[in-house]
Amino acid sequence: MRKPNATSWLFRTKKKDGTLHPRWRIRYRGHDGRMAYATGVTDKTESRRMAEDLATQADRIRRKTEPAPQLADTESLRAIMEHRDAYLAWGNSQGGRGGRPWSGTYGEKQESVLDWWIETLGLKTLRDIDLPAVEKALQEKGKENIGTLKKPRFVTGKTLTHLSMNLQGFVNWCRKRKFLAANPLEGLRKFNTSARTQRRALSLEEIGKLLAVASPERRRIYRMALVTGFRARELASLRVGDLDAEKGTIFLRADFAKDRRDANRPLPQDLAAELAQACQGLSPETPLLSFEPVHAARLLGADLDTAKIDRSTFHGKVDFHALRVTHVTMGIELGFDAKTAQELARHKSMGMTSHYAKANPDRLRKAVDELGRAVSEAEKTHNSRKEVKRAVLAKAAGAENLTEAPAMPGDTPNLVLVRERGFEPPRPCGH
Repeated sequence: MRKPNATSWLFRTKKKDGTLHPRWRIRYRGHDGRMAYATGVTDKTESRRMAEDLATQADRIRRKTEPAPQLADTESLRAIMEHRDAYLAWGNSQGGRGGRPWSGTYGEKQESVLDWWIETLGLKTLRDIDLPAVEKALQEKGKENIGTLKKPRFVTGKTLTHLSMNLQGFVNWCRKRKFLAANPLEGLRKFNTSARTQRRALSLEEIGKLLAVASPERRRIYRMALVTGFRARELASLRVGDLDAEKGTIFLRADFAKDRRDANRPLPQDLAAELAQACQGLSPETPLLSFEPVHAARLLGADLDTAKIDRSTFHGKVDFHALRVTHVTMGIELGFDAKTAQELARHKSMGMTSHYAKANPDRLRKAVDELGRAVSEAEKTHNSRKEVKRAVLAKAAGAENLTEAPAMPGDTPNLVLVRERGFEPPRPCGH
């Protein structure tokens, strides 16, 4: 072992066969005061120079004349595919809410979108992530026609937001592990996520028409959606074992719930009895409803057409998720307090529940009519008070039976009024 200076040494290790390794090893005192090791080259002089440089750099860091090396200095230069694989492995094991894994569909989307970013931006390392390039890629994506030449349809702001959130999630994951020293996406603005078309709630009359034309199986599906507010995929996840016919409840497992929380919801007694009768003799793991979410919109559309219910009106469109909108709106119209409506919809904020609740056009018309009557009454009351006031003033002046006095030449309105009431107008001085 050779000692180039007081804080670094050179030595060589042996192979398994007992021969010396061709490369020199370096031992030096690191910036934290502990011994650190590095591998030199086969040339001893060059290895000694490397040892001296490492020791000198560590000494400057200890004296605080040079910043300490950061993990990002090396990790940000690693191949981005290594970080990509680690990120997806983390998500598929504990990246969901409450430390749960991502759902299968969500994990596949995260992987495909992240691969799209890597290919579109030509990323090799984390340092290649650049805000102007990201913004340009999103702008180009927004111009992409996903419709036809006759009926062009462009990517919505919500889709662009999902794309940016995917990359931001990956960047935030890297930053928490100190793979990046700064956020390369700082300053990335949000897109307008306002819906191009709104969903509307079905009226009670339309609900009756829909249930009347639906098959028994689809009728149970629609009733479940309307009374529980469950989403399409949540309904499809229900199993026979989730139904408690005696207590009249249905259990939604957290793995399939959007908010990743278990939910135990009461059911109307007649619906619980109907479901129990339909699934008699079936195993607990059998799907409770014969339902495929991908066909939900098509099947509902066919039943809407049969029932002669407009799929789209001025107030919005009707799709399967509109049944959840109807669930929230009906609760508000039936007089549920805000907290109950929020709990039934499983919303975290009252603002989201308010967003789902739609105003009933008939109720709006009645409300406006009430306002109109109130305004008319106020106007009539004011006018009647003016008439009473005029009559009282006329009676007080003792001229309630007098006719209007003719106007004289040179009279002003005030002089005419005074002459009407039997008073002599004041005369100018000197007369």
